[in-house]
This record gives sequence, C-alpha cells and structure tokens, in this order.
Amino acid sequence: MRTRGAAIVISAACAFGAVASELWQDPAAKTAPKPPSPTAKALEALKADEGVWNAEVSFWIKPGGDAIKSHAVLNAKMDIGGMFLEQRFDGTFGPEMGSKPWTSVSYTGFNGSTGEYEAVRMASSSSTMINVRGKAKPDGTIEMSGNYVMMGMKGTERDVIRHEGADKCVIETWMSFDGSPEFKGAEMVLTRMMQKAERKEGETEVNLGNFSVSLAVKDIAASRAFYEKLGFKKIGGDQAKSWLIMQNETSTIGLFQGVIPKNTLTYNPGWDRTCATLPAFEDVRSIQKTLKAKGLELTLAADESTTGPASVMLIDPDGNPILLDQHAAGPGK
Repeated sequence: MRTRGAAIVISAACAFGAVASELWQDPAAKTAPKPPSPTAKALEALKADEGVWNAEVSFWIKPGGDAIKSHAVLNAKMDIGGMFLEQRFDGTFGPEMGSKPWTSVSYTGFNGSTGEYEAVRMASSSSTMINVRGKAKPDGTIEMSGNYVMMGMKGTERDVIRHEGADKCVIETWMSFDGSPEFKGAEMVLTRMMQKAERKEGETEVNLGNFSVSLAVKDIAASRAFYEKLGFKKIGGDQAKSWLIMQNETSTIGLFQGVIPKNTLTYNPGWDRTCATLPAFEDVRSIQKTLKAKGLELTLAADESTTGPASVMLIDPDGNPILLDQHAAGPGK
C-alpha cells in the first residue's frame, strides 16, 4: 500500500509540476511557432513538384552506345493522404524501337525515422520493382540508390535528382550490372507545363480516364489511309467490321463507319493508352455519382448496382457527345 500511495503522490506532484510549468512559462515562448519537422519540410519539397511536365528522355542500353530518344508527359501529384508523390510518365519510343508506348510510375516519400527519401518505381517494360533510398545534399540535390535483380543479373541503380529552378528538373539514372563499371542508363529533362490546380473547398476531382477522339467516318479505308499519312498506326480494331483504333506518339483516335452517329470525345476509365488495365483507377459508377452531384444530366447511365464494364454519356453545351466507356473489370480486379 505504501508503494501505491507513493506512486499516487509522485503522480500528483508530476501533474502539479506540469501545470505550474504551463502557468509560469514565458508567454513569448508559448506563442512562438514550432519549426517544421524534417518530414514536413520534405513533403513540402515533394509537393512543389505537383503538376504536368514535359519530359525529354534519353536511354542507353550499354556504355558508350547511342542514346534512344523518347518523349513523355509526366503527371505528378501527392497521393495516399498527401504522404507520397506519385509520378506517372506516359511516353513513346522513337522509330528505332518500333514507336512503342511505355509507362513508368513511381511513388516517393520521406522516412522520418531514417531521414531518407524512399522511392519505388515500376515500368511497363519490366516486372521488376526498383526500390531506392537516399538523402538530400546541401545544394538540394537528392541522390537515392538501391539494388535489384533483372533478367538474372544483379543490378545497382543510383538516381540523381537535380532541380534547376522551380520549373525544370533533371533526373539521371546511373546503372551497374553484375559488378560492371557504372554508366548512365537514362536521363530525363523535365520542364513544367502546368501547375497543379488548387482545389476549392468542397470541390471533387473527376478522373475520367484515358482520352481519345472517336470519329464518325464515311469511308474507313479512305480515313485510315489519310491518318496513316499523318503518322498514325493501327493498334486495334477490325476494318472489316468498320472500326479501327489508331495512334501516333501523343494521340489516339478511333475510326467508326456507320457505328456512331457523331464525332465523340471518349474516355476509358481504368485503361492506359495501350489499353492495359491500370492497377488502380476510379470506377465509372463512382465517376457517374460525382457527375450527378455536380448537376450534370446524363443521356446514358450505368447501373450502379453492377460491376465491371459499363458506359456513361453526356452532351456538352454545343451538342458534342462525351462517352465514358469502361472496359476494365474494376479497380483492384
């Protein structure tokens, strides 16, 4: 009982001491703002990179080889409660690589326990997930490195991220395989095209999905020949069934003869521009609820009790149809 009583007395004394300390604290000290934590400062630095960026990309397959040039658009935004910067590159290789499209997605955060930036990157060209970590240097350059295994080889990667002002960033990737000398494997020169728009209180973001234009054509063979001269190539569809999907480096169009009544703005929730299903996306039924909440009238609605592929359509003030056409099974499926 003495021990318990002593504990009560000590607890009471501690409580009194805390109250007294609060009462007798210098008022100026009480009102002085606390400096931001390293984590908060790091997240603010990541948040500054939100927006849409133009990316001029060079790849090197081997040391001293010719660079493979590519162009991409980078969309960057803070995600997962504002704790990680999501960066999504959508690009296309040049003719020497068959003009193939490519996608790379990365998430970068800051580990307050270690004082290091940590990132994971995935790309459509490989099933390997690359993890790197590292610290910022006094000049603001961030250098992260990590190890991985790709095609049976042990790889080492070192990423150097250098900002040249608020709207330009250069990312260099240095590589080594099975202990070979390090060489520059990639360089991305990023130029900001657009700041992330500030969302007003109560405003809901709408992510419609991959965009294309569906054209109602009179002669699909003639239209195909015309757009091929503009650099478009067939990536899908069946001309014998009067529809084709065509792409160039940056755009996707659909050619439809006798299938749709008017030229239509088309979005595909859940797809990237190669028609591959994204690992995460907003289902068309969820988008439909947002559109209704904004007071938009739909001419075609999805059954919200269903899952999987579904479509939604609305008409803009000038009579242009907008089709949200989901082919993917659903987020996470």
